[in-house]
Amino acid sequence: QYRVWPTLAEYTFTPTERTPTVNETVGDASGQDFTAVLRLYSISGTVSLESAGFGGVTMSLESVGDAEGVRIRQTQTITTGTDGFYEFTGLVAGRYRVIPALAEYTFDPIERTPEVNETLGDATDQDFVATRKTYSISGTVSLQASGLGGVEMSLEPVSGVLAAQTETVTTASDGSYSFTGLVSGQYRVWPTLAEYTFTPTERTPTVNETVGDASGQDFAAVLRLYSISGTVSLDGAGFGGVTMSLETVGGAEGARIRQTQTITTGTDGFYEFTGLVAGQYRVWPTMTEYTFSPTERTPTVKQELGNATGQDFTATLNTYSISGTVTCNSVGVGGISVLL
Repeated sequence: QYRVWPTLAEYTFTPTERTPTVNETVGDASGQDFTAVLRLYSISGTVSLESAGFGGVTMSLESVGDAEGVRIRQTQTITTGTDGFYEFTGLVAGRYRVIPALAEYTFDPIERTPEVNETLGDATDQDFVATRKTYSISGTVSLQASGLGGVEMSLEPVSGVLAAQTETVTTASDGSYSFTGLVSGQYRVWPTLAEYTFTPTERTPTVNETVGDASGQDFAAVLRLYSISGTVSLDGAGFGGVTMSLETVGGAEGARIRQTQTITTGTDGFYEFTGLVAGQYRVWPTMTEYTFSPTERTPTVKQELGNATGQDFTATLNTYSISGTVTCNSVGVGGISVLL
């Protein structure tokens, strides 16, 4: 009686052995057959995001070169479960490359190359850590071709942003600003600074792995300007030719430069100072032989109040007296008619 068994790397056999007997009674032992089965293995692991299982990641597998034992090229694609777990099964012995992929995410490591065979067995714990791709939105705010610092820049998501991100930054002295750490999507960016207007009023850039960061999101600032106006009247009618003077009052808030102007009322008595930055001003009329009520006005112009209208004055002609005494022999004489 003999024991017969087959052996070939990466194969199992059924039955594992046979024990035929040969003698003159039974003769030769034919039909001592075996069925071979190729050994199969699995590669498995977990993809995590911020220490939690990350589902929906596409996992791709391919053989590496002509790895020993890989009789045919095998390429598979599966998706991680809600717990981030994945498993490739039915793999013949050899070395494989495993690659995770999901739009807007990077992975560490970018790939793994485990080997499976009858010595090593299955390849478990082939894990990956996902990180959401982030982008930046940047630009410059300028005033008359120079950078304008101190501008408040606000950002809020418009669409495509999984988690709401709202940020506020301030432009540097050169007018530059940058929002960083933004996930893919479309955002609205707008500048704010008291007493300034901006062109455009807002921008809505999109950032993603196709277009990358959004730079050059620039704005041009214009300082708000105001006017102070009114009418000078005499005896209920407009009074022309009156000199109107204007100056800033002390360190008026918003009056960044000293502005002194002099204009003259029109024939209808109207006057208007224009191109004034925000602040408080003193306005007063002047004309020889006239007094004015009030003697001055101190209006304030700014974004909340707008222009200062109705800054009116009433003129009054100065009047005088002529007097003396009529005497005769040093004695006052009454009843004399005096003509002027």
